[in-house]
Amino acid sequence: MARPRNAVPTRMMHISLPEDVCAHIDLMYFDPARGKPIYGIYAMICTGLRRKWIADPTILPIVVDEIQE
Repeated sequence: MARPRNAVPTRMMHISLPEDVCAHIDLMYFDPARGKPIYGIYAMICTGLRRKWIADPTILPIVVDEIQE
């Protein structure tokens, strides 16, 4: 049986995270039955944090400097 489509379409994004952050997440969300972190945990964390920030941008003020070419 095929899995159902996502209610909201997704878009592939590539991000780089510091290795120590990845290691900490891997340890926190390790699935002993599979011997690796929970499938999709990075996407779940990123989506949850971004939705929280969209709802209240004051929790983490972000200043974007102009890119100098």
